[in-house]
Amino acid sequence: MDMSTQDILKERFPKAALDNPAMLMLFDIARMRLENNINLPGYQAPESELSVQNIKTNIANIDPIDIVQMEVRLPSVPPVLSELHSVISRRHSTADHVAKVILKDTGLSVWLLRLVNSPFFGFAVKVETVSRAVALVGIKQIQSLAIGGALNGLAARLRPDVLDIRSFWRHSMSVGVCAQEIWRITGRAEPERLFVAGMLHDVGHLLLATTAPETFKSVSYTTRSRKGYSWEVENELLGFDHARLGGMLLHRWNMPLPLIMSALRHHSAEGMDRYNEAAVIHIADIITKGLGASTHFADPVPHLLPEAWEISSLSPEMLPSIIEAMQVKIEGLSKVGLA
Repeated sequence: MDMSTQDILKERFPKAALDNPAMLMLFDIARMRLENNINLPGYQAPESELSVQNIKTNIANIDPIDIVQMEVRLPSVPPVLSELHSVISRRHSTADHVAKVILKDTGLSVWLLRLVNSPFFGFAVKVETVSRAVALVGIKQIQSLAIGGALNGLAARLRPDVLDIRSFWRHSMSVGVCAQEIWRITGRAEPERLFVAGMLHDVGHLLLATTAPETFKSVSYTTRSRKGYSWEVENELLGFDHARLGGMLLHRWNMPLPLIMSALRHHSAEGMDRYNEAAVIHIADIITKGLGASTHFADPVPHLLPEAWEISSLSPEMLPSIIEAMQVKIEGLSKVGLA
């Protein structure tokens, strides 16, 4: 093992994280993949020009009342999602009814067709219309996927110096694919739901970057300079973290409770026993970071919560097959520009 591989692994895996057989297995897999030049898409955060003084200034300029009452500043539901929810709630809605709503948003229509035609879904014949996509994927699943498409449109307005949106989606999609594979390999129903949960688990980062870009940059710089965890820095500097913010947004948008809890609790054991999705997203986030698809913050691999591992019904021996399936699907998404 050459020195560069050692350095990468040392920075990626804190010693405290390697405290159980599953994490040791992940470490070994990451080492072998690095030695063989195999990696998931990742992001190397650029050096920030913010000084420590600028960080203090940016944080201090936020009104504490705004922080406490952050919910009043959350975006309302995008019109297309609101209309989509209304149509789907009607008893006799068809795929054509749903497609007509989606077609009102050109960006969302294109995004959904690219996703449905990717190897991730693996349909034998090209899906050329939104109504066909809805019929094949299912109305409920399309509604959830549309959330990701709407957020993709929101993210397009971000300044590139605030958040590398391509790395954000690469990480989010990778977590979604990994979570789906965990759900599937452990015999649970509807694994596709976990792809959506993974895709949305870090939506709080996106919201903070959109509504308070200078604050987001300050948190990002502090996290990278400390080589720490973004949620710990957020709680210290802001009094809340991206998980809470993301959960609040999805709640405001009337998303299903498992999606809300996956965003809200993916760094905390609280509630995982009732919402197993949060436990699986927590593990998928760890695996994804362990394989090199980090976030904008370049966080190291977090400590694996034993409660999450127990809830997941995984064993360390399952990790290689999960990661192999992950690689294939993420490469497929990457080919169509979605990861």
